Amino acid sequence: MTTKRDLIKTIHCDRANLEHIAKHQRINGTLLIEIERIMQEYANQQLKVCEVNKRVLELEKELLVTEQILADRQRVLDAIPECDAHGGNCVPNALEWIERMKSS
Repeated sequence: MTTKRDLIKTIHCDRANLEHIAKHQRINGTLLIEIERIMQEYANQQLKVCEVNKRVLELEKELLVTEQILADRQRVLDAIPECDAHGGNCVPNALEWIERMKSS
């Protein structure tokens, strides 16, 4: 996590700003504007991090649903007799078998 100290290190300090600080023992407006810009940039980055984290949670939920669908599909394939040509997990064979069972 970025600290204020780390942010201050990124501020561009030209000689005039440093001379002003040394002479008047206070920060001039240019440096304050730069500090505000850096802090706004940091806030924007934090907002992006929150958006990315939210999307990660959404994708994790989608992944769980997808894994459950695949597990259910596999259970159906395991319950159907194997295909003579392709063996187990043959979806076309499973569909044909289901249609035959529905019509009988």
